[in-house]
Amino acid sequence: VTIVQNAADLSAGKRLGGGVKETGMLSRASVGQRGTLLAVNPVGRWSQVDQQAKDATVLMLNSAFSEGYDLGGPLGEYEQVYLLRRVSKGWVYRGYPGKWQAYLERPDGGVELVEEYAEKPKLREVAECVRKASFDKL
Repeated sequence: VTIVQNAADLSAGKRLGGGVKETGMLSRASVGQRGTLLAVNPVGRWSQVDQQAKDATVLMLNSAFSEGYDLGGPLGEYEQVYLLRRVSKGWVYRGYPGKWQAYLERPDGGVELVEEYAEKPKLREVAECVRKASFDKL
């Protein structure tokens, strides 16, 4: 397992034991063939991670993966397995292998499931659904 962090002081890399190496620099050699790459907060480096880890299993954690107003990011072939994102009046949630879910935030701070999606919806669609559910409660 290779762990890549978005930090300059890790450029030399260090072994963490158990076959795990932590590094701030990413190269094909550091990942190895068919290895596992855990990219922690790869802000703006998604394409670099994708190119250098061709045959590896890639996990991106705490990644601000969306570059616009939508769910997902610039690398469409990656599947988002966990997401919790704020929308107007509520939240959109997905926990693999479950469905995408739209939640309305109640005045007491709790949440109420208002819609489920088998396929990844557009963020705008989820926001409109939650907003409509909120107005219907008035």
